[in-house]
Amino acid sequence: MSEQYTSEDWSQYREDQKKRRADRLPVRIAEIMELENVVKLTEYQYRVNGWIDLYPTHRRFHILHNNSRGNYYIKDNKIFKGIHELKMK
Repeated sequence: MSEQYTSEDWSQYREDQKKRRADRLPVRIAEIMELENVVKLTEYQYRVNGWIDLYPTHRRFHILHNNSRGNYYIKDNKIFKGIHELKMK
């Protein structure tokens, strides 16, 4: 038998998720700002080297020239999707 959740449970869940996102945002922004040639377009959008936009709230990217999108992570000042480094082509 599955557990039933009330609207109050879901409201609390949404508030908890907002707090988690707010707590991790400064860490993700700091990672982005350590990359080279970063332009802050909005509080939630950063352009790197004029070819890729990064959205730190949900770790999403958008490559401008081919319109591809996905999730990213940053390691050693490089941007990755899965095990592959994202590079300007």
